[in-house]
Amino acid sequence: MPKKEYYQGNKEKYRKESNAYYSKNRELVNQKRRHPRRKHTKEELRAVADKYKRKWFKENMKRLSPLAWGNHLKRKYGITSKEYNFLLESQNGCCAICQRETSKLRKRLNVDHCHKTNTIRGLLCWDCNIGISKFRDEPRSLERAALYVQSHSNHNIS
Repeated sequence: MPKKEYYQGNKEKYRKESNAYYSKNRELVNQKRRHPRRKHTKEELRAVADKYKRKWFKENMKRLSPLAWGNHLKRKYGITSKEYNFLLESQNGCCAICQRETSKLRKRLNVDHCHKTNTIRGLLCWDCNIGISKFRDEPRSLERAALYVQSHSNHNIS
């Protein structure tokens, strides 16, 4: 019984220490009161779950990637992967603008579409797709840019 006697003699000291701990760790103490048997916080459990989720996706990505890509095409553009492949064959496996082959690119060709009517125009590499979007799909701006490049390509800067 020496512990109980010591506690009885030092109640104020214990009370101060307990209050100091509670004020520093209020959320943790309240969580343990609500879930006394839970050993880990929700954040810790979520971090572990995310770790296993990332591992699972990494292991299964090759199997799931074609399915996800097909779903993306259908949802965003309303075409199937077969229709995409038909477009790709009709363009001889090249970007519609720069004519780079898909074998020389790291990624698939992007589906280029009109943002107003959502009609598909063709397949473009990432660079050409971004280039067109920077000109806000305005043909006059693209023509002016082409004229600008042509007029300055013949001059040698010395």
